[in-house]
Amino acid sequence: MDRELQLLLLGGLIGFVGAILGGSGAGFSYLFEGVRHRRDERRRWRKTALEWADTGWKESLRRADLRGADLRGVDLAGADLSYANLIDAELSDADLEGANARGAKLQRANSIRANLTKAILAETNLTKAVLRGAFLHKAILIGATLQRAKLDRAVEQVTLDDGRVSSVRRSASLTEAKLAWADLRKADLQGADLEDADLYQTDLREASLRGTNLGGANLKAAIVTAEQLAQVKSLKGAIMPDGTKHD
Repeated sequence: MDRELQLLLLGGLIGFVGAILGGSGAGFSYLFEGVRHRRDERRRWRKTALEWADTGWKESLRRADLRGADLRGVDLAGADLSYANLIDAELSDADLEGANARGAKLQRANSIRANLTKAILAETNLTKAVLRGAFLHKAILIGATLQRAKLDRAVEQVTLDDGRVSSVRRSASLTEAKLAWADLRKADLQGADLEDADLYQTDLREASLRGTNLGGANLKAAIVTAEQLAQVKSLKGAIMPDGTKHD
């Protein structure tokens, strides 16, 4: 259960008991003080994260409360974000290369075009996270939950040689990513590049794989249907769910 919700419930209970005992004011005061404390703590953690990005100071952000924080384009390469709360955080275009986010909460986080190369995302909760066009080359996502996550193409503005600005669609890159035992049910992987990725025993039920590159990927014991695999872009050299190698 979310800690802020726990505080609300606890404050409400104290307020109810206080009302019975004639001290309702103290009970409700505790409730609002708890909520205010959580908000102040969240602001402090966000300030710490931004200071690190500006100065390169390697202060740990382990278990940091960054829920809903705006960290667009921030440089947090190598940061220790293990078990941090990044629910609903804005991380588009952020640099998280090599960051340790093991066990972090990233539900509904917006990480469009974020650089997560070699990031440790084992056991993270990325339910409904938006990772369109993100770089996850050699990222470790063992045991991660990516239910309903969006890893399809992202629209990106690029400047051509003649100075004109054009829109292009870039696929999410998960080449050589470690996704063994990950939960990718109903994830949108359309057009994503998972070449040489490890998908051992990964749950891909109802995941969208249209145009996905699974060349050289390890799909041994993965939960995926033949109909899904018929829609992928490539299976060349992939280890199939039954252990055989695709031509």
